[in-house]
Amino acid sequence: MKSDIDGDFKLFPFHGRDDLTSQIPAFKKIFQSYQEYSEATMDQVLGSDMMEKAMTLKAQSLSTSLFINNGKAGFERQDLPVEAQLAPVSAILVEDINQDGNLDLILAGSHNSSEHTYGAQNVSLGICLLGKGNLEFEALSPKESGLYLNQDIKALRTFETNTGDRILVAVVNSSSLMTLKQH
Repeated sequence: MKSDIDGDFKLFPFHGRDDLTSQIPAFKKIFQSYQEYSEATMDQVLGSDMMEKAMTLKAQSLSTSLFINNGKAGFERQDLPVEAQLAPVSAILVEDINQDGNLDLILAGSHNSSEHTYGAQNVSLGICLLGKGNLEFEALSPKESGLYLNQDIKALRTFETNTGDRILVAVVNSSSLMTLKQH
């Protein structure tokens, strides 16, 4: 959305002409130049009839959050600490990692296969949030936690070996599993 000369807000396509025409080749005939496409509003691209029928969804929050089930009262959303907001999260492990009786969280993510418009989102090394009770969490630095989950992680699990070692297994998109031994 951007403002025109009169200050009226209008919707414009986010994706460029090449992205649109790669999905719908017929648009090459409608928008023959990049300049023409760059000035087109969404009404001009899709038509006002389609725009009127289009479903509009609005996000209320983009925060990485915890949802607490309060039974009949419904769910309560609680944002996780700021350290959990710095990178995409696509895998969460809930477990009492430090054996203090409070549930802890390990978060991992990164997206290395994003489309070129957004670029790779691969700044995460994983994060360990230690539960302090009352649904409060303290973030450990990568040095403190020993986590180094710098891949496109999609799932996390732990298991105990027959010698009593705890192993963290990370499922990596289009690659081998990663394993870390808990010390």
